[in-house]
Amino acid sequence: MKTNIIILLIGLFFSSHSNAQDSIQKVPVFDYHNDFNRILKETQNEESDLNYNKLLERFQNNDSTLSNQETLALMIGFTKNQYFKPQLDTLIELEISDLRKKRNYREAITKANQYLKTHPLSYLALKEIAISYYQQSKNFEKEMKLDSSVLFIDSGRYYGIRHSKIFDAMRYSGKGNDPNSPIFSLGLTDGEHFITDAGHKIEQKDVDWNNYGDFIEIISAAKNLEAKLYFFIIQHAKAIIDEEEDKKIKAQKEADKKGSGKKKS
Repeated sequence: MKTNIIILLIGLFFSSHSNAQDSIQKVPVFDYHNDFNRILKETQNEESDLNYNKLLERFQNNDSTLSNQETLALMIGFTKNQYFKPQLDTLIELEISDLRKKRNYREAITKANQYLKTHPLSYLALKEIAISYYQQSKNFEKEMKLDSSVLFIDSGRYYGIRHSKIFDAMRYSGKGNDPNSPIFSLGLTDGEHFITDAGHKIEQKDVDWNNYGDFIEIISAAKNLEAKLYFFIIQHAKAIIDEEEDKKIKAQKEADKKGSGKKKS
């Protein structure tokens, strides 16, 4: 089988990325400050069409009718998920990425599959598992294990489509060229991966608050020698981190209080 699998996968995986360099919406259709909590409430409502579980089932079935708006709502809904731990998630996703970069494709697939059971919307994990399936498919083709090669290319396509859905939903979510119209980034570093997938080279990263008091990541990136600033909203992730930190401080105070009481007695 002499099929050019590279061309096949790139066509499938990046089909919705064809206009990635024009990834900024001219007209904002989603306003984080005004819309986030409203949409989040809808995702928790079992009667709503934006109910998280309903949308997740469609997403995992690669439902082609799932809109950018619905995918964005799904991402917003995940911020209420018990498994959403932004700092820990970032570390695990980077481990998966490192495995793929070291060409440990089988390990990357295994780790990503396990992680996606609890983090089905992970931008980086979906990308890395799609690439890993593709690369392993190439290896099978070289070994003349053609059935396995086809099976793995299909798996790569399956996850690649899901990754593209997240990319397009991010592109839909905001203009990104203004701190008050940022692009929605579910995880702490999704904006960085989005930028590189769009063909830009990251030059500098920073964080700040916009006029609404929401936490944002600011990325200076260049393409064709032209540098621009891109803004990504990560307020929801920071809120989880702050909440966990407050719990740790409270627990430590309680432990200190109990310890002090024992000493007095």
